[in-house]
Amino acid sequence: MSEEQPKLNIKDEIVNEAADCKKDLRCLKNRGEGLCKVDTFLNNKILFVRCLNSSYCSFRLPFGDIFVCECLVRKEIYNLYKI
Repeated sequence: MSEEQPKLNIKDEIVNEAADCKKDLRCLKNRGEGLCKVDTFLNNKILFVRCLNSSYCSFRLPFGDIFVCECLVRKEIYNLYKI
């Protein structure tokens, strides 16, 4: 039996910043499952991630073989939950 993931509580003002998310904020609905994996987070501003799938995301920018994630929700998930 798998352990249920905790609910991710992100402030409404941060969620509203990602209102145009093409993935319909699946990261929150799935309690963090399927998120791009954090490689490095510099100065709590620049989040480098390795994406698990190639589906389109308007918040990621290619940077070599990884991506820079500009999603405020994703950054907050990492800041609060380290996932």
